[in-house]
Amino acid sequence: MNLIQNAGDNHGGAPHAGVTNNGPPPWPAVADNRLDRLGALIPAISARILTTSFEHLDAVIRDSLQDTLQAVDLDRIALLEVAKEACRVLVSYLRSNEEQPIVSPEVNLAQMLPWTYHQLVVLGRPVTKYGLDSMPEEAVADRQAFVRMGIKSALAVPLLLGQRVHHIIVVHAVRENRIWTEFFLAHLRLLGEILVSALERRDMLRSLQVVQTRLDVAAASAGVGLWEYDPTTGEIWATCRARELLHFDRHQPLTLTHFLDNIHPEDRSFVVEAIERAQRLDGQIDIEYRVPGSDGTVHWLVSRGRMRCKGKDTPVSLTGVTIGVLEAMELSQHPPKVEFFAIQDIGGLDLIEQARLPDSRTSEVDRCGFGGKQSTGKARGS
Repeated sequence: MNLIQNAGDNHGGAPHAGVTNNGPPPWPAVADNRLDRLGALIPAISARILTTSFEHLDAVIRDSLQDTLQAVDLDRIALLEVAKEACRVLVSYLRSNEEQPIVSPEVNLAQMLPWTYHQLVVLGRPVTKYGLDSMPEEAVADRQAFVRMGIKSALAVPLLLGQRVHHIIVVHAVRENRIWTEFFLAHLRLLGEILVSALERRDMLRSLQVVQTRLDVAAASAGVGLWEYDPTTGEIWATCRARELLHFDRHQPLTLTHFLDNIHPEDRSFVVEAIERAQRLDGQIDIEYRVPGSDGTVHWLVSRGRMRCKGKDTPVSLTGVTIGVLEAMELSQHPPKVEFFAIQDIGGLDLIEQARLPDSRTSEVDRCGFGGKQSTGKARGS
């Protein structure tokens, strides 16, 4: 059984990553095979996390911590969140054998445990505690909290994203003395990293949803539909307004084949030629074409886009905008006063930023290539 020592080995790239441990535990080291159970549990937890939608992630994390608590026979396990700039650590998830939580989610653990905070967050070191003697005399607040919470053994592991300690995973033994092994520390860190990565993925997806919502609102306010075509898969991503213009419902699959099927038969060939020319030559597309409606009417649309390439010759995506010809003329002739998220360029979500157009939409319409242009009944540049 390899006990945690004050070794200087680097855990997870953390600076000064030796374990803070002021001496061995004050009781004989006895093999504790219960800690080894965590290694067998992690694959199942990882698989559960990977197949969970972010709406249910909180419940899955709580269940994963509860499973760990029971499998390893712990008394408390918690995932703590470390504030980026302020000296603040709060409990995000806590599972314990107690009816009442030992710490409120509102309590700043950085103030309650200042010495432990310095070891974990500032120095990036895991911390083991086997009693009051495992903390220096100057750690007055930490020693008091150790006694108040009835801890016999504790292990806390910092979890990094980049160079910053983002979360901490911590376990407590209250009923009996436990000796933490290197194997258990490594797998506890792995468990924490799995949970934190899932939380980061959820935050990213939520941010993308916010961006897409703003994008839809911006485009709808100008009557513009936004889209992106993947030439590798043939799939087309489109905002709700773009789908409306092209006569596709919200959840209907949209590919280049579906798109071509929906436009007027006489316009398909030059639309295909324009797309192929954008992939092959100048990377630009600027076309007018007809889309028959279900009621027999025919609508003229204008689409303009730009091909994004990897290197010089490999097309990655064609991103652009679509608007009805009559709507473009209306916007040009009667520009309303509006504030919305402007489309700065035809290059993807990363080129969209919040902008204020206090007097008109004219500049934005012109920039997208629609301002004041009359319907010609053909592809531009064909």
